[in-house]
Amino acid sequence: FQGLPFWKVLVILLQVIFIFEGIVYGFFHRWIFTAIFNLLAFYPFVYGSRQNLKDKVSWIVTSFCLSIFTLFDAVKIESLTQINLAGLLIVISAVWGLMKIKAKINNFTLSIFIAQLTLTVLMILVTNKAVSSLQNRDGLPRDAQVLGWSIFACSLVAMPLCHTKTKSAAINDYQVRMLIVYLTFAPTFIILTISFESFFYFFFSIYILQWIEIETNIKFAQIAEQRVEKDQPKKVEDDSNYLQILRISVIGFVLLQVAFFGTGNVASISSFSMDSVYRLIPIFDPFPMGALLMLKLIIPYVLLSTGLGIMNLKLHIHDYTISSLIISISDILSLNFFYLLRTEGSWLDIGVTISNYCLAILSSLFIIILEVISHLLLRNVYIEKKDTIAQMKKKQ
Repeated sequence: FQGLPFWKVLVILLQVIFIFEGIVYGFFHRWIFTAIFNLLAFYPFVYGSRQNLKDKVSWIVTSFCLSIFTLFDAVKIESLTQINLAGLLIVISAVWGLMKIKAKINNFTLSIFIAQLTLTVLMILVTNKAVSSLQNRDGLPRDAQVLGWSIFACSLVAMPLCHTKTKSAAINDYQVRMLIVYLTFAPTFIILTISFESFFYFFFSIYILQWIEIETNIKFAQIAEQRVEKDQPKKVEDDSNYLQILRISVIGFVLLQVAFFGTGNVASISSFSMDSVYRLIPIFDPFPMGALLMLKLIIPYVLLSTGLGIMNLKLHIHDYTISSLIISISDILSLNFFYLLRTEGSWLDIGVTISNYCLAILSSLFIIILEVISHLLLRNVYIEKKDTIAQMKKKQ
C-alpha cells in the first residue's frame, strides 16, 4: 500500500474486513453468502471493466443464480426432473464450448470430446434407470450398476489419458484444458446428484469462467490507462497489480467457502445421504461409499483450482502468491471463530463452534493444495499471445 492515499488504504481494509466478517456470519446465516454474491455482481462496474453490456449482464445473472444455492434446504429430496434439467444444461454448455474451440483442435481431440459428451448423456440415462428402479424398491439393476461404474471409470481415467495421446499443441490451450476438466467430472457429478447439485456444478463453472475474463479485462483497462498517463507508469502498474491480486485473493476465498456450502457440503445432512451412492453400490459399505461422497465434495474445489491457475497464467501472477496472501489475511476468520468457541451449553453448540474454528483454519491451508492441483491439471498450458498482458504492454 506504499504510496496510496490513507483514505484509499482505509477503504480497501474495510472492504476486506467486511467480506471476511460476512464469511464468519455466513457460517451461521447462509443468506449472507447470497448477499455477498449479489454485491459482487456489480464489482466489474466499480473497478472499470470495459466489457460490453451483454457480458456484464450475463455476469450479473450468473451471480444471482449462484447466490441462491446457499439458501436451499440442507435436506434434499431426490428429484429426477432437476437431475435431467441440470444434465441437459451441462451437455448444451459443453457443446457450445466445443464449438468455440473447434478451430483449435484436430480430429483426434474432437473425437475424444464427442466421446466425453456421449458418456455424459449415457450417465444421465443410467442415473434415470437407477433412480426409477430404486424408488420403486426394485433394487439396483445389474446393467445400470455395470454401466455406471464403466462410465465413471472412463470419464475420470480413460478420457483424460486419451487426451494426452494427441499430437496437437492445442491440447495445451487453456480453453481446451478447461473444457477437458469440465467434461471429465460432469458424469461423476451427475450420478452423485440428489437434486440440484448439478445446477451448482454448471453455474459455478460458468461463474469462474466469467470471473477470469472480467479480471483480465480490468487489467487490460488499467494498461490502457497507463498508455495515457505516462508520468509514473511503473508505480501505477505496481499499485494496480497489488490491488488486483488482493481482490482476486478475497473473491477466491469467498468461492472456496461457497464451494463448501453451496451444495453437498459436510455441514449438510444430505452430504451423508445414501440416495446417490446407492446408484453405484447397492449394499451398504462405509468406506467406498464415503470415498464417493468425498469425491463429490472435492470436485467444486478442483474447478476453482483450475480457474485460479488460469488466472495466474493470464495475469502473470507468480505461483503461490494468491494462496500465500489468503493465508495471511484469513487470520481474521480464525480469530473470529476462536473467540466464538463455547465451553458450556449443549454438546451440539460446543461441537458446532469447534468445527467452525477447525474449518476456518483448514480452509485457508486448503488453498495451497488447490494451487498444487492446478499445477498438475494445467501442466504445459499456455495462453495465446493476444490474451496475455505481455502482448498489451508491447502495444504501449
